[in-house]
Amino acid sequence: MPKISVIITNFNYGRYLGEAIRSVLDQEYRDFELIVVDDGSTDGSREEIGKFQDPHLKAIFKANGGQLSAFNAGFLESTGDIICFLDADDCYQPGYLQAVSEIFEHYPECGFLLTQMEYFGKRTGKALHYPGGYLGCNPFSAAARHVWVGAATSSCSLRRETAEKFLPYREDEDFWKTRADDLLILGSDIVAAVKYVLDRPLVKYRVHGDNLFYGRNTPGGASYQARKAAAERFCAEVMKRNGLRFQDLLRQENENGNLLFRERFFSWLKIGRDRMVSLSEWLRCGGILLRGIRYPFKPVLRTNRKMGKA
Repeated sequence: MPKISVIITNFNYGRYLGEAIRSVLDQEYRDFELIVVDDGSTDGSREEIGKFQDPHLKAIFKANGGQLSAFNAGFLESTGDIICFLDADDCYQPGYLQAVSEIFEHYPECGFLLTQMEYFGKRTGKALHYPGGYLGCNPFSAAARHVWVGAATSSCSLRRETAEKFLPYREDEDFWKTRADDLLILGSDIVAAVKYVLDRPLVKYRVHGDNLFYGRNTPGGASYQARKAAAERFCAEVMKRNGLRFQDLLRQENENGNLLFRERFFSWLKIGRDRMVSLSEWLRCGGILLRGIRYPFKPVLRTNRKMGKA
């Protein structure tokens, strides 16, 4: 079974941090390391980390540099075959590491895994609308259109060989300082990491009113122009770093099925289940379906292997 590195990044979430750490240390799967990166907290987080004396845990205390700098520090310190990320205000359910290890071991083509999240705190219910199992990859759409498909930090895990293709990344880009989870997702898309979904609510996403992203239309105050410019620079650098060409990305996307199409399609199906929708919304969903049929579905049928549900 693979060794797993769990990276918790924290900035002034000391009131939640202990629960996050405990949720990792209490996992039955024992071939793991926990790296807690404190990004210059001033709220007593250091003391909270000091309460834990466990050989699996290593703490890194650094000056405040933003989420990406904390990701970089944790990744450079990690030694695992699988890298899992956990926000300091979230936590894992029992059995999470075991389930993740089994997915990556049984599906060697899987480079990036999204795990179903369950809200807790000020909201309850499931957080993801993706179907369980194979999603595909999205390299051309990511690199050419700068559109990425994923979920919040705590849902994400990826193979080391996937992460090494774009991490560590330079820390002078303001957009990524608070949006490093998007960098993980976009980077994995560009390098054609095949994505799977573990449709079991094994990650708890806390809604507490002070979330940086939850419930905001423009997370972190980032404008569309800033997002587009940062994504363009990142895409260009990752492609150069890995010797990628647009024609290669298009071929990989067509061979593996279009992840973006399926994400949008299932998103609109969810909207239809949750509330009444207008004719224009259904027409838009139909347009997504029609545009998607030009992508081959053979890989989807070939890998029609659903993950178990809780």
